[in-house]
Amino acid sequence: MKRKEEHLFTRHKVTVDSDQAKTTNRTRMISVTSKTVEFGLRWAHERNHHRQAQVHLTDPMTTQQNSKQKKNPRLL
Repeated sequence: MKRKEEHLFTRHKVTVDSDQAKTTNRTRMISVTSKTVEFGLRWAHERNHHRQAQVHLTDPMTTQQNSKQKKNPRLL
């Protein structure tokens, strides 16, 4: 477990001796993770919009069929 933490901190700086290097690397990692989370949220948001757009694209056909069925059911 300790080795994995050291690897995370030594990815940018080789000196793990000083506390300052640890803190800077930690803050850098936090900023990177926040950016990835932000990107993931934005991507999910865009995907949601795309899904809604697809629904809007396919919606008029179904509404037309439904309105035809409601207006004159004898055609069916």
